Amino acid sequence: NVYSPYSLAYTLGRIADQIGWDAFTQTFTSFYKLPYNALPSTKLGKFNLFLTKLEDYSGQQVFSSFTAKVRQIFRIYFNGT
Repeated sequence: NVYSPYSLAYTLGRIADQIGWDAFTQTFTSFYKLPYNALPSTKLGKFNLFLTKLEDYSGQQVFSSFTAKVRQIFRIYFNGT
């Protein structure tokens, strides 16, 4: 359910609301344009790279603000790997 507070899409939407949609869009576009061999090999690595880019584009501390919630969502959606 996209509207559940346990949904990854919901959580990322809330992050975008707080840091600004422009920074979120820039991050998504930058991440999408990366060559496949530039991406980490694990889902967690890719997710961490995305969050790092969010920090770069927004100038805000994304990890520290959302770590507990993101980890909970990540465990639900990616079986804790």
